[in-house]
Amino acid sequence: MEPCGHCIFSNKQCHYGRGSAQLHGHADEQTSDGQIVDESAPAVHVHALSATPQQVSVPLMGPRTPSVLFRRTGHVSDAQLTVPRSGVITTSLDQETSTIVERNDIGNASQESTISLNKSRVFGKSHWTNSTLELQKTAAVLNPEDEHAIGNEDLARLKWEIGSLLQMCKSLSKAIKSHQTSMPRCDSQAYPSIAKIIVDQMVCLYATRFESAFRILHIPSFWREYEMYWSGPTETETILRLKVQLVTALGMSICPPTMDTPDLYSTARQWLYAAQDWLAGPMKKSCITIAGLQVQCLLVLARQALALGGDLVWISMGTVTRTAMQMGLHRDPSHFKRMGVLEAEVRRRLWATVLELNVQAALDAGVPPTISCDDFDTEAPSNFNDEDIDNQGEALPAHSITVVTESSLQRFLFQCLRPRLEVARIMNGITSVPSEDRYNDYIALTTSIVNACRGLGAYINNTNSPDTALFHRNFADLLLRRFILQIHRPLVGQTRTNPLYYYSRKMSLDAAMAILSPVSRNTEFAHLVLLGAGLFKNRMIHASLAVASELLMEIKEQAPLGHHLLTADVSAYRKILTEALKEGIRQSAERIRLGETNVKLHMKLSMALCQSEMAGESSSLTHHLVQSAKKSLEQSYATILERAASEGVEIEPWERGRTFEDVERTDFDPESFSMLSDFNLDDLFFLPPEFNTHVT
Repeated sequence: MEPCGHCIFSNKQCHYGRGSAQLHGHADEQTSDGQIVDESAPAVHVHALSATPQQVSVPLMGPRTPSVLFRRTGHVSDAQLTVPRSGVITTSLDQETSTIVERNDIGNASQESTISLNKSRVFGKSHWTNSTLELQKTAAVLNPEDEHAIGNEDLARLKWEIGSLLQMCKSLSKAIKSHQTSMPRCDSQAYPSIAKIIVDQMVCLYATRFESAFRILHIPSFWREYEMYWSGPTETETILRLKVQLVTALGMSICPPTMDTPDLYSTARQWLYAAQDWLAGPMKKSCITIAGLQVQCLLVLARQALALGGDLVWISMGTVTRTAMQMGLHRDPSHFKRMGVLEAEVRRRLWATVLELNVQAALDAGVPPTISCDDFDTEAPSNFNDEDIDNQGEALPAHSITVVTESSLQRFLFQCLRPRLEVARIMNGITSVPSEDRYNDYIALTTSIVNACRGLGAYINNTNSPDTALFHRNFADLLLRRFILQIHRPLVGQTRTNPLYYYSRKMSLDAAMAILSPVSRNTEFAHLVLLGAGLFKNRMIHASLAVASELLMEIKEQAPLGHHLLTADVSAYRKILTEALKEGIRQSAERIRLGETNVKLHMKLSMALCQSEMAGESSSLTHHLVQSAKKSLEQSYATILERAASEGVEIEPWERGRTFEDVERTDFDPESFSMLSDFNLDDLFFLPPEFNTHVT
């Protein structure tokens, strides 16, 4: 049996078992030389086999056509892979040997794919709590029963202090949340508490930023309603008031508060509560209208942008989707002969928005989408600018598809819906079982989405300001690229036993690096993803965990070479990963400053960084890992304490100077330290039975 490309590069014995590979003749066919990895992504290479698919794709809204070819390239040699219809996979190294990976071995991947029940919630395979093996191994040193802590009083004390810090962070975070929810709700008839000039700015931010990917409003019509609202705010209908408030709140989510407007977020949260109360009240006919559906969509988006229950929007999307279908938005307006042009276009745009919100929420929740492309016949929105249509039922001719309009980006995302729905379905479907044929589908779906990421720029309106265009690009790229990361990240661990999955390792890392640090950054979008929850929060979690896992795998694979014998390429690659991990830690700390109450992610990433910095120094690794966890929690606690004071949360004097001795010393139970009742990180302290490797 010949070694794989990674082992040739590392000059060590191949660790892939003979049960999963056999010798075979030359590869049947070679692929072309072109790569399709997004050119805007950082040039990151997995030393093993840097696999990328051939440029084949599934139709975006048509029938799926599985890809049958992809190739692998490495730093030293090229390995080419063919997936013939016969059901075996053959590779060639330097045209000399090849390896067969049997179909049933690929199917074994499903055995390690898990779902988890976290309190009352089921997390499917696309949920980020799955597939964190490398970090679980690192965090396992915090287990009070770890072999290193037994008989080591200093280490046991450190672990107890970590438990105390976690409890202190949890208590303080609960106090902040209790303070926020106990604040008096906005009187629906109250006069606006924010000056109109500020509201004007926030509404403009919403209209020029969010109304690119999510077309919810016809902007000229909304501006008329907006002026009507300000002519008599206390006399305006509730549904219009809620619409204006939610639009303003979304604008606030990308505008950091200043000294002149310190209470923006507090006010915005109260508006969201008011909208939620209105929707939760007795069923009203006004809810089942275009305006009512607009309020629902705005609320779902605002809850994620302002991190107010944004991790549970999948539940709310059930109501939104069914409301839209009850109103017939899943049927194309051409079926309704008397419908005007403006109403028809608003319905198409709203339906496309509902579908986009739906597939994003399904991916985050780890559940299969509740709708498929066979459940609707509504066409993509027409290629109009808003000013091309009015409320008189008249419209100018639609622009050519080559002309970029205010609807172009949503039209593009709508055309890219099918592969993303398929990713969410095969990741979280009950009957989804990885196999050779299924992995071919993964490749084909990935190719389609990567091609979409590459072609995204053609649908960005460059007549906008540079900041606006960058926001649109960053936003749409996230809505697409995160599906690549989440379909491949759970399969990265399979590279230990099957070289086929190096393709997943490559694509997972490339997507993570591009998501974590976009080449062209926009400050407004950067603020949004650090403040928000839901898809904005999961973006950072998935990407940072993928980078941390790759770094730890790289260290483990290169360990036999010795820390001082690493080649220049390996050292440079590790430096890239280390810098990316530091960026993830920075973003995690910033999220805590802006309101995130989950401190465990920052702790895990800090431990991963410590392990990478201690590579080759195994004698005191466990002690340094525990120290890094403690330092992370101390920083997070100080940040949460500062935020509590700034929000006016009453803190007892003893809380400010609280020490570990103030916490009753009892037996440390790791399971008692979950940070949120509605959102809990994966188990930090215990490994699955089949993985009992300890850090030394």
